[in-house]
Amino acid sequence: MAPKSHLKTAAALTTTAAAVTVAFLLPACSNDEPNTPTITTTAPLSGPDTTVADNPEAAATEQALAAVTRYFQVLSRLDADATTSIADADAVAAGAVLETLKADVTVRRSKGLVITGDVTVLSAKAGDPHIPPPTPAKVEVRACVDTSTRDARFPDGTSAIDSNRLKQQLAILTVENQSWPDSAGWRVTVDAGNRGQERCDAQ
Repeated sequence: MAPKSHLKTAAALTTTAAAVTVAFLLPACSNDEPNTPTITTTAPLSGPDTTVADNPEAAATEQALAAVTRYFQVLSRLDADATTSIADADAVAAGAVLETLKADVTVRRSKGLVITGDVTVLSAKAGDPHIPPPTPAKVEVRACVDTSTRDARFPDGTSAIDSNRLKQQLAILTVENQSWPDSAGWRVTVDAGNRGQERCDAQ
């Protein structure tokens, strides 16, 4: 199967108050949207595992979609509980995404933001998986995420939320596995899209 084109990432870190207001919803490591994959599969977010030997493409898709769900769960936990080790992000992200995620969480914690609620994956679609050789295994995912329960307050009680944000928004991610076929190796390496401004119906 032909590999997908290389996806660009940017590691610019935002530390201004305005950036905190926008960025608390979801990490945004790049404003450059990757080439949109041809969507061929809508896989469940949970269900019986597909073994690599039986069907490597289906296994990669299933595992990558599960990794996206874990990614947003860890993000939510890092924001909601300041005692959670920021190193937990290492298990769900890599590269520029990981660096920016850690930096953004650190900024939000330093501002004393009180954040509640979760980022929830409502649905996700995967493009054709790229299976090694060569490594890594790679799957592009378009996910509809719900931030309607998310709230953030500065220490003085004022809101840190962009009032114009979409509560259900499109996230465009690339998930890679440098340790394929080890299912524990999946990490989000690209988190792109016009965060908060693109509706899920663009999925």
